[in-house]
Amino acid sequence: MGHTHSKKFEIIQQEVAEGTHFASALEVEVETAELMVSMQPNVDKVRFANTGTEACMTGVKMACSIIDNSKILKFEGQYHDWYDVLLVSLARNMSPLWAIQMTRTDA
Repeated sequence: MGHTHSKKFEIIQQEVAEGTHFASALEVEVETAELMVSMQPNVDKVRFANTGTEACMTGVKMACSIIDNSKILKFEGQYHDWYDVLLVSLARNMSPLWAIQMTRTDA
């Protein structure tokens, strides 16, 4: 189809005409959440986030509140967005630029 296919533009124009950012859930989000809940018997709620950072923050806060613990498991070397709690690294093979950014105190 390519990036400039007329059908894609038509669909995008229809959706953008309805708006691009809302404070409350859209009908399509409700439908998607209901579908996800119906597919997973142990899921009773779904929460959507606007950014990966927001999703990571919410996930960490939820996990810590559910288990009443402040410890979390993070996979070393993986990207966990810009949530400060998840930027910590114990790796010794960090690039010099990353190490400088992580240890600067004058910023």
